[in-house]
Amino acid sequence: MKHAFASLVLFASVLAGLPSCVSSGISSAAKLAALSPLDANPAEFRVALFAPAALRLKTGDVRLGFAWAETGTLASAKVFDLQIVSGDSAAMQVLQALQALPAPDPSQQAIMLSLGAREVESVLKFQQVVREAKKVGQNGSGNLSVSLAGGCWREPFPAGGQPLPLDIWLQASAGSEYLPVIRGVDLRTILKQAGLTSVPQCVNAT
Repeated sequence: MKHAFASLVLFASVLAGLPSCVSSGISSAAKLAALSPLDANPAEFRVALFAPAALRLKTGDVRLGFAWAETGTLASAKVFDLQIVSGDSAAMQVLQALQALPAPDPSQQAIMLSLGAREVESVLKFQQVVREAKKVGQNGSGNLSVSLAGGCWREPFPAGGQPLPLDIWLQASAGSEYLPVIRGVDLRTILKQAGLTSVPQCVNAT
């Protein structure tokens, strides 16, 4: 079920020097802000998501966004669907992430996401457009974002006020450290900001 239950910019980095707005501490925010999505290889981006165990996601429910704006103009933004890494590769990458990151909450599942081949090609084209703009002297700034755009709940959504912790980590290149995008954010808070009270129940809860 496609349902835009949340759209929250969780991570901001720059093509040309924007501050980072994250709940991950000053040191981590500085590292995130220092990343340049213009120079990054999109094929190597990995997003590690620690989410409530009952949340089910599919390709497109988590998105990676790139935006670029020449000074004084409206931003040109592109959003790219992240896909869930599956099979043996997923198991290995989740294991490596878990070894490098604090242990998830017992109520959480660990999900690894990346850009598919078609999306990687689209990001490369967008990066080239920005490079050409900068080459001819166009000054501007940009950002990279991670957002939740869908998903469903495997069981009736809990009505109680118990927090539903969500953590998102970003690895910008193979072998580099995972940087915290957000830590311990309550999914209920994200839903509230989106004007919602729950995640829709999955049609076929498996």
